[in-house]
Amino acid sequence: LSLFYCLGHGTLALMDLPWTPLFIAAIFIFHPMLGWLSIAGGVVLVILAILNQVLTAQKVRQNQIALQLTHSFADEARAGAEIVLSQGIGRNMIQRWTRSRQEALAKGMVASDWTGTFTAITKSFRLFLQSAMLGVGAFYVLKGEMTAGAMIAGSILLGRGLSPIEQS
Repeated sequence: LSLFYCLGHGTLALMDLPWTPLFIAAIFIFHPMLGWLSIAGGVVLVILAILNQVLTAQKVRQNQIALQLTHSFADEARAGAEIVLSQGIGRNMIQRWTRSRQEALAKGMVASDWTGTFTAITKSFRLFLQSAMLGVGAFYVLKGEMTAGAMIAGSILLGRGLSPIEQS
């Protein structure tokens, strides 16, 4: 369990990623249409991941810069505390630091909102894809082209196969 916390979700997802083609190949064995559905879903998840990175990277970087400036200002004020107190500008320094901190927090909230939105969209799409896999599978079960067990197994394999893509 401690290894899980040390590695993090991203590293564990990368360890699971090599299994994705095997899971998708197994889905193709059940029915080719289910396999193509899983590949299309994987492509959409990859596109969503790239969009997430492109659209949120700048916002996260701006937040980090604003936080770093706020911390630098606080460190400089602390280092020059005697001068600040002797000149009576302590209140102005506190107000300036507060504005800087609020700006950094606002940028952090924007970055967090964008990241959370993409996370929700990605997870919702993966769950929709699993439901679509069940729906398409049920159609082929009714046509007699596959069994109900293969339909359920395909949905489970899809979830396990696309989970590393979603997490990474």
